[in-house]
Amino acid sequence: MELIESNCLNGLTASEGKAMSVIEKITIFHRLGLHLRAGAELARVANRFKSDIYVSNGYRQVNAKSLLDLLTLGAIYGTVLEFSAEGEDASRAIQAIRELIYTWKEKNNF
Repeated sequence: MELIESNCLNGLTASEGKAMSVIEKITIFHRLGLHLRAGAELARVANRFKSDIYVSNGYRQVNAKSLLDLLTLGAIYGTVLEFSAEGEDASRAIQAIRELIYTWKEKNNF
């Protein structure tokens, strides 16, 4: 059973020195969803980047750099989250978030 599914919607690249925008949807298939420890890991990764990074559950969009904001999404098993980043390192930010979520798959086989 897969833990997540990823679907890249839009990757807009810009010339050097200009802002880039990336949007990607990732489905959470962790039985605990985006809980406190996972949210803290996600916020820690997001804070490594200069880009503005947001997460949306379709009803609410929050700052991915804020643990409290992430927890308000109520992302349970099967929730599709849309990650968006805008800035010079947006592509690397989304890639790092995707890689983090993939590590949850390896840690949480059930």
